[in-house]
Amino acid sequence: MIHQSSKCVVQAKVVGTQDTHYQVVVVGAGPTGLITANLLGQDGIKTLLVEQHESTVSQPRAVSIDDEALRTVQSVGLIEEVLADVAQDYGSWYFTPSGRCFAKVEPQTREFGYPRRNAFQQPRLEATLCTGLTRFEQVTTWFSHTLESVEQTVDSVKLVVRPHREDTIVVSCDYLAACDGGQSTLRRMLDIPLEGSTYEQRWLIVDTVNTSNNFRQTQVFCDTVRPAISLPGPYQSRRFEFMLHDHESNDVADSESFVNELLLAHGEDRLPNIIRRQVYTFQARSAESWRSGRVFLLGDAAHLSPPFAGQGMNSGIRDAHNFAWKATQVLRAGFPDTLLETYEIERKPHAKALIDLAVLMGRFMMPPGRLRAWFVQWGLILLKFIPPVQHYVTQMKFKPKPVLEDGLVAGTSPWVGRLFIQPRLELPDRSITLLDDLIGNRFTCLFFGNPTDKPDRLPQCYLGLNAAINWLWITPGSFMATKDPSIAEARDLDGEIERAFADAPGSGILLRPDHYVAAVVLVENISDSNCFNRLFDKQFYTRLKP
Repeated sequence: MIHQSSKCVVQAKVVGTQDTHYQVVVVGAGPTGLITANLLGQDGIKTLLVEQHESTVSQPRAVSIDDEALRTVQSVGLIEEVLADVAQDYGSWYFTPSGRCFAKVEPQTREFGYPRRNAFQQPRLEATLCTGLTRFEQVTTWFSHTLESVEQTVDSVKLVVRPHREDTIVVSCDYLAACDGGQSTLRRMLDIPLEGSTYEQRWLIVDTVNTSNNFRQTQVFCDTVRPAISLPGPYQSRRFEFMLHDHESNDVADSESFVNELLLAHGEDRLPNIIRRQVYTFQARSAESWRSGRVFLLGDAAHLSPPFAGQGMNSGIRDAHNFAWKATQVLRAGFPDTLLETYEIERKPHAKALIDLAVLMGRFMMPPGRLRAWFVQWGLILLKFIPPVQHYVTQMKFKPKPVLEDGLVAGTSPWVGRLFIQPRLELPDRSITLLDDLIGNRFTCLFFGNPTDKPDRLPQCYLGLNAAINWLWITPGSFMATKDPSIAEARDLDGEIERAFADAPGSGILLRPDHYVAAVVLVENISDSNCFNRLFDKQFYTRLKP
């Protein structure tokens, strides 16, 4: 059950009203803003988090967190705390109006280290992320502070912030991350329009606790009269989403008798405890531009998605990871400011692809007539006679993967621009770890091969002016990893690295701090400290130098 203790309030650190400068100011303490602040704090960036409300949320909002978002939570060192409140690994079952299940989507892959679909409660997630900020002395958090104005110069941003019932405070920063939600104040201040569609179709969202329905898969009721969804959550919680008809007013939809009637028709519950009900219309929109000078839009401030793919918050967490590591490299590692131009270049296409998927899934759930519904349902039933297509659907391979075609990427290898897998590795002391826990949030070049193939030494290489590249040599499962002071070793426990390197024999795979593949290089071409910079000179770096 969700308790008020799920909230987290970090007292403001304000010294008088004198001007204060931060490297990054983050506006908005939702999941996107909290992840951004944690990533920046972990990298030692002087950060201010500003939130207009007195605490993080106490009511349910987002309910689905995917494998990529959990991998980012792992990157900020809070994965064990977050997973303690997550119901992992569930799928979706699709039902006809008569109640017959005609399709099951139950992905089994853990290519990024975690199940593809997981249920959570946003108040608990935000509380954990908020508490995590207390680990970093360089992160200051102000709740109950309202942003009043923003003014940009060539080299900084000035903000006027008003604490509750107090005089305004003026702060400045190098960069400003607008994570202030779908009604973003900063987006309006910058006069950045939204592009896309707002759907007039209304849906009733009902969040319940103490449910007696223990079915652990999402139930999608593909009913032409009233489509509905039942989503399981941790701690005996469950969310219901019901489509409303034009003649059903918001007041009617909010009535206890109306809600109870819907609940009884869609599950085994006999009127569970309702903690929230809300009528929504959904949007499929994206900001025209995600950057204005030194201000960047992240999360719902940058894009709004229907809920049918469960990717709204997850897309915001991807934004946070992409922006945060690049801001760190500009502020600390000698990358040019224009590296941050690749934030929108890399993130916007994937965010749009997921919005399009959500729209498509919504149309699938809401067929406009019985004939079309019949064709959709029988089409999925007949997939069992085409195993490759059935596998594609049931394992959620239709979910667009983030593939970077432009940005900080170089070369034409199949791996370039893709989020790298996260396999299990065995260390020389025979302990087992996930890849990201071993390499951290740094530029790392991975190699694969027998220990006898490993070079005696590799030069210390850099990207930018001083972002050091780390080396990791991974041996096949048939060899033990050994301690090596020059090049760290680990053993490919499950053969996943060996399969990955089938597309990159004799090469090193360069991972960025967000674990995307930046380049694939032949080992013999790693010759001196600037060899990677020269690689990006051709593709990227000179184009971005001021």
